Amino acid sequence: MRLFLSINIDDNIKSEITKAKNVIEENILKLGINSKGKLKWEDESKYHITLFFIGEMSEVNLPEFIKGLELIRPFTAPSTLNFRTTGFSAFPNFRYPRVLILGSEDESGRINILSDLINEFMKTYGYITDKPFRPHITLARVRREVKLNMTHLNIKEINIPEITFQTDKFTLMESRLGSSGAVHLRVRDFFI
Repeated sequence: MRLFLSINIDDNIKSEITKAKNVIEENILKLGINSKGKLKWEDESKYHITLFFIGEMSEVNLPEFIKGLELIRPFTAPSTLNFRTTGFSAFPNFRYPRVLILGSEDESGRINILSDLINEFMKTYGYITDKPFRPHITLARVRREVKLNMTHLNIKEINIPEITFQTDKFTLMESRLGSSGAVHLRVRDFFI
């Protein structure tokens, strides 16, 4: 199974993110960047914040793994994380973008505590991440063979309203690869 841990987003918020994505796409086209064939825009159904990309794991290990995830309790009582979007950006940057994102943050910073606990837990299974945790929602991916420079975009002119959302859980997801791309399936929710 190909797995990842995520903060999932409610459908009504996904539609707000799609509106923001459409504004970004329109601005990219207006500025003469022909995104057709260069960018693969994510389907609304896939919007989430990745906490940890696991990759392949045997189904045999899944029950024990789920029991361990149930023990991750970063806060003394059931808690809610309050997110807000922080604007349009790119990884690694706009000069050589590979992924276009909508940044997000939990103003309390507690998402970082959860991320740290998940990272420690994942080490017990031999999974180590080499990337710092930067909460974001992926909007589009630049196709592998494409070299794209977006530094002439005036990001401040792309007016995207702030989007807020809440959650009280993180989710173990399965990503099934198919001929038309990946399909994300919920395996189990874990309350924080």
